[in-house]
Parts: sequence; structure tokens; C-alpha cells
Amino acid sequence: MRAAEVQRRLAEHPLLAGLSDEAKGVIRQAGHVASFKPGDKLLREGQTASWFWLLLSGTVKVGYSSPDGAEVMVKVFAAPAAWGEIEVLTGHEHIENVVAVDRCTTLQLPTLAFERLMDAHQRFMKNVLHDTCARFFIAAQNERALAFLSVPQRLANLLLSFLRIYGVPVEGGVAIRVRLTQAGLAADLGAAKKSVTRTLA
Repeated sequence: MRAAEVQRRLAEHPLLAGLSDEAKGVIRQAGHVASFKPGDKLLREGQTASWFWLLLSGTVKVGYSSPDGAEVMVKVFAAPAAWGEIEVLTGHEHIENVVAVDRCTTLQLPTLAFERLMDAHQRFMKNVLHDTCARFFIAAQNERALAFLSVPQRLANLLLSFLRIYGVPVEGGVAIRVRLTQAGLAADLGAAKKSVTRTLA
């Protein structure tokens, strides 16, 4: 992504709403811009938390993995979005895996720069707090679904979330523009593939 496009997307990012041009300039100068291809892993569980992440373009999915390698998706983020503040502020390692669903661009803000911005700019702190609370609400809903909803209900919710983010109008309905497989849906749900096959049938 070109520098001018990065600047534009940063200016429109809700985490930077209400900030001065000086503060936005600090974020741009201190941040590291990176691009990822579909399937790339941006973060792994257990990785040291060194950055606060701003998603400028594209989408990512967030999940947890079991000791035997099975992974359950809990969230999908579409730009503009952000994550990593909890681990950065508490000093804990990352507890989630973050994988690119399609091509995406991020700006990674180092821990020290992130903490200084929080100290110096009340509006930035408020924006981060609001975003964190919104994501906690989504996580709580997903945890409840994992605990109490059946596979058909969870699959319907998952497909609706893909429609909201990846849906494009086509003749006769709406198409999901990313490739989905029964095995992939089962992995995202933490369910057996035959359960997904039976539900779709």
C-alpha cells in the first residue's frame, strides 16, 4: 500500500478520531506498516506482545488452538479495526491466533509509543477503551454461543457474519466473496465436518 493511501486510511480510522494532526503524525512515524497475504499468520498464541495493531485494509480471523492443534474461530475483523492493547498493557503473551482472510495491511505501533500516546492524549485512550469494550461484547456473545447453541445455530451465525463482511449482491441474492469449505467451516466452529455436512444438507 502506498504511503498516501496509508495516510488516508489512518486519517479515517475510528481509533484516531478526534486526535490532533500532531498525534496522528506520531503514530505514522512510530508505526511499522506491513502487508499480508490470505492465510498468513499475523500473530500466534504465546507470542510476545510488542505491538498494538491497527488494521488498515482487509480482514482477519481470530481463534484459539487446542493442545492437539485444533483451532476454533471466535471473531472476524474487517478494517478498520485494532487489537493487542490488552496484552501490551498487561505484559502478557498473546492468547489468540490472528490469520489474514484476504490481503490486508496493518500498522503496528510499538508498546512504548502506544503507552506514550495513551498518557498524552485522553481522546486516544477513550477511543481505545470504547473499541476494547465493543470487542469484549462480541467475544462474550461468541463464548455464549459456543457454550449453549447447537451446531446448526452456530453455523447459521457464522455464515451470517461472513455475509455481513464478505457479502456482495448478485442476481438472485448475495454471494460470499471468499472461498469457504465444509472442512474450513467445521474447523472455525470446532465441530466435526460430518455435522456441518449434515446441517448444510
